[in-house]
Amino acid sequence: MEILINSILISIILVFLHSYFGLEIIKRGIIFTDIAIGQFIGLGIAFSLLFFNENSILSFIFSLIFGLIGSLMIYIVDKNKVYNEALIGILYAFSFSLSILVLSKSVQGAEKFLNIIATSDILFVSKNMLIFTFIYYLILYGLISYFRSHNFFKKYYDILFFIFFCLVLINSVKLVGVFVVFSILLSPAIVSYILKIKDENKLIFATIYGSLVNIISIVLSYFLDFPTSATIVFLQTLLAILIYFLFINKR
Repeated sequence: MEILINSILISIILVFLHSYFGLEIIKRGIIFTDIAIGQFIGLGIAFSLLFFNENSILSFIFSLIFGLIGSLMIYIVDKNKVYNEALIGILYAFSFSLSILVLSKSVQGAEKFLNIIATSDILFVSKNMLIFTFIYYLILYGLISYFRSHNFFKKYYDILFFIFFCLVLINSVKLVGVFVVFSILLSPAIVSYILKIKDENKLIFATIYGSLVNIISIVLSYFLDFPTSATIVFLQTLLAILIYFLFINKR
């Protein structure tokens, strides 16, 4: 039961902050930003596995460096507004292919990389990790809210947005994997747009909706013995697809 409760709590924490960024990403029209930055973070993990095996501190440093490099490039692409979605897709393909090349030279690196990036199971999030993530995300959300509202920092908000997004993804990708992050970032946010929720209520709606879908997914996976991460991704994306086809023509 403690495993179930911890996974539900962490999923709610994840949905809130990722919905915040998801709403902004959809608004900017740079949909693949998170998966591209997430893959650059994965590239950092791949290099750390190659040279330092599983040293957690060095893994974080490499993830941060490569994540910030990816974030900076996407910031420039977004600022130029020229073929931005295509270039972000190319950046993803580049970082993914380079990760594979790096991991091909690492003993057991590919298996460890896959466990971290794609198949991390939310059911196995510890209580300590839950507390750390809550405090870490609370600090990040407080900082980005302050910078967004403070007159001095408003002109730097765009670059700060990508930096903070990178800092969020460094934790999230290792916690639940790229695909869960991608689904909870975009699915609740796009549903709030499709249903024409008022702008001031979008974050609240996306958080409540996304959390309910996550809770149902976790409970189903727990009792039906399905892989939890895959169940979350499946249900989040399935409902988003159904809602799109049911309501998009009524806009």
